[in-house]
Order: sequence, then structure tokens, then C-alpha cells
Amino acid sequence: MKSFLTLAAAALPFLHGADAFWRMNCAVIQTGRVDPLVNPGTVAAHAHSIVGGSSKCSKQTCGNVEY
Repeated sequence: MKSFLTLAAAALPFLHGADAFWRMNCAVIQTGRVDPLVNPGTVAAHAHSIVGGSSKCSKQTCGNVEY
């Protein structure tokens, strides 16, 4: 009986739709003509706005991107 109640309590959130969201307070850390993957080391022909982690830089390469 105890395991049934535990299972029922665990399943309860999935029986009804959730009204929730998750938000991070991120800011634009860079805007510019930087595209280290397409145009490494040079000025790109287009612009990007980078939002989020501050570990990104203009010298980012495919080899040093953390997933």
C-alpha cells in the first residue's frame, strides 16, 4: 500500500497540466561582427548578439566548445 501511495504521489504532477516556466536572467554580453566558427580571426560579414555564458569569446573554435 505504501508503494502505491508513493507511485500515486509521483504520478500526480503528470496527471494534470503544469502551469510553470523557467527563466534565467541573461544579458547580451557581446554584439558585433564576430563569428569565430565561420570567420575565425577576421571580421564577419554579419553580426551576432551573444546572450548567456560569459565563457564565450571571439577566439572560440569548434575544438574548444564545451557541450
